[in-house]
Amino acid sequence: MSQIEILRNLLLISLLTMLIYIMYKRLIHLMQRQNTMAKYPSLDAACTWDGSMVYLGMTIERNMEIEVMAVCDDSQWCQEIFKGSVNQGHHNYGLETVHLPAGKYHFQITTPHEKAMRYFHVA
Repeated sequence: MSQIEILRNLLLISLLTMLIYIMYKRLIHLMQRQNTMAKYPSLDAACTWDGSMVYLGMTIERNMEIEVMAVCDDSQWCQEIFKGSVNQGHHNYGLETVHLPAGKYHFQITTPHEKAMRYFHVA
């Protein structure tokens, strides 16, 4: 074998080694990101109405402590809907809107990792 062929083979092996290393790092990063996403609840796109009740749906990927509150944007009114530990799965939390004045409200979901809000209007 000539020196050029040896150099070519060495460069090819180096290139393949770098590509394998990059793919390994990307795989590790992807696995960590999926683990991170399990820390946060996935809220439904919109609140659902059932006559006089408004419901917030969320999917929890792992057991965690959460607090769900309903808050009025115009005043200092707030009502605790749920506080405690929840299991993995889909959960619905509701609020009766019959006695609420018209206005803009939101559900406030607090977990150990984030605080999220989902807005709705009472007419």
